[in-house]
Amino acid sequence: MLATLYRNVSTFPDPQREELQAGLREYARQVIDVAWPLQRRGIVPQNAAGTLAALQTHLATFEPTTEGRKTRYAGAYREFDRIVELRRIRLKSVVAGLPMPLWFVVLVGAFLSIAVTGFFDMRSQSMHFWMTIMFSGLLGLLIFLLAAMDNPFRGDISVGPQAFELVYKQLMQPGK
Repeated sequence: MLATLYRNVSTFPDPQREELQAGLREYARQVIDVAWPLQRRGIVPQNAAGTLAALQTHLATFEPTTEGRKTRYAGAYREFDRIVELRRIRLKSVVAGLPMPLWFVVLVGAFLSIAVTGFFDMRSQSMHFWMTIMFSGLLGLLIFLLAAMDNPFRGDISVGPQAFELVYKQLMQPGK
């Protein structure tokens, strides 16, 4: 979306084009350098709201004069709205996680599943013991994975800003 919006505003006349492109570059750098590190610590970043408001103001003041520019303007505004909505979803996901009732069901289900293995009738007690250990280990690993991925933007196992970095490097970097 960011790349699409950047390309859309590239067709705007100056000075609007330069203002919008500079604002989009600033927004991308804020997300990469400030927002993502905060998200990884579980803090909802608030720094880019001003940049987005300035972008919206620049978009709103642009008056397209031809039908082609009107179409590109409508596309740019649609992409801007998508960026704002996806940002809202991303920020909400920083602190959101699986609901407690779901965690309760997962943990009680794991406990009951392990308890049921005690009712299996097996000839070898050592085989029964090791099968229970392996089953418990598998459930433990699955619960660990679920917990690690519960907050997709927080912690070491998280979504990174690579998409923003790629767009910035390939499309927005000054001198390109």
